[in-house]
Amino acid sequence: MLGIMCIYLFVLPINNYQVDKIEELFFVILVLYNLLCFIVKDTREKAITDFFMFFKDALGLALLIFVIIMLISVSYAKNKSLALSEAIRFASYIMIFYTIKFKLGEKSYIKKIIAALYCSTAVVAIIGIYQYVTGGKGVAKEFKTGFDYTKVKIPSTLDNPNSLAAFMVIAIFPIIMMIIYEKNKLKKCLYGIFTLIIFFNIVFTYSRSSYVGIGVGLFCLVLFYSLKMLVVVVPVVIFAFLNSKIRERILNITSSTQNNTRLKLWKIALKMIKDHPILGVGNGNYVERYDEYVKRYPYLEYGYSHFPVHNSYLKVFSELGIIGIVNFCAIILLAIIHVKKFISVTKDNFYKHFFTGFFASTIGFLVMNTVDNLFFVPKVTTFFWVLLALSEAAYLKEKNL
Repeated sequence: MLGIMCIYLFVLPINNYQVDKIEELFFVILVLYNLLCFIVKDTREKAITDFFMFFKDALGLALLIFVIIMLISVSYAKNKSLALSEAIRFASYIMIFYTIKFKLGEKSYIKKIIAALYCSTAVVAIIGIYQYVTGGKGVAKEFKTGFDYTKVKIPSTLDNPNSLAAFMVIAIFPIIMMIIYEKNKLKKCLYGIFTLIIFFNIVFTYSRSSYVGIGVGLFCLVLFYSLKMLVVVVPVVIFAFLNSKIRERILNITSSTQNNTRLKLWKIALKMIKDHPILGVGNGNYVERYDEYVKRYPYLEYGYSHFPVHNSYLKVFSELGIIGIVNFCAIILLAIIHVKKFISVTKDNFYKHFFTGFFASTIGFLVMNTVDNLFFVPKVTTFFWVLLALSEAAYLKEKNL
């Protein structure tokens, strides 16, 4: 299973062909593998113990409840197939989380999974740099026109610059912490080069939310790790404000003109929440009901059809109601608590550094989700769930649970 997991995690971010099919196939493989663990006599006892342990934990229970809420919403969703497909997709994240947490907790396994993730990240990052250097070769026209601050916003293999930015924000902070952890000068240098490549991918997406995400993540490292991290913060701030294009994007973060589109999308979400406060409009169905609400409120028209809300929290609230958003927030809060707890108790120096970086990435990523649906972009959110699962697996192994 380790080999299949690593291949999947390597291929998913760089693949542009039938991502849904690859996800579905891997989901089936994971289900069959875990069922086999229950059937085979040698693994049955541990499989049963793991199963009950997963749902005794608050985070595992919250994840299960969230999928159940999603599945119930299929019954009243306008587009039932869309609601069902999003529920299955989220269930696939849980299967990945469960499998890594209970089956792949050996440190050697964890390091191999991390290596697969970051080998894929390197490929994505190199393609991103290539796109920028070539002026957008292979990039969709919509990311090469209409910008007064750049000729191209790079998406690499993630289809959208904002998705690439979020992917790289998740990736960058653990690597920054590896520079601090590593004693070998050559490896330290390589980590430094890798960090710069990731950083310039973020820069060249020109995603304002990623700039905020980077700032928030660095602040977390200063606050929760060491004031010495100011050595990183200061050069980043200087670079941002010396570069006129980046400075312009940062200064426009609070611009009402720049944010008018998203404000309209958010107002439509609030209209849906007002009409369907308890259960929402159905999982994944904001885009399905979008045109209907634009007709009802023409002043909120954006000029597109079936457009997403660009806010993961409003997406959940509008689609799954108060029940869904409370559960979703519980998942996020529990995830943060679990990672922070593991960092505090682990005696392994590698884990302490790497997952401190992941903690900073998580906070930055959560902030970015206020202006995009990044929790529901498979190539991005899989990265998040895998790293969270690795921290859980390492914690269980250290506690011999």
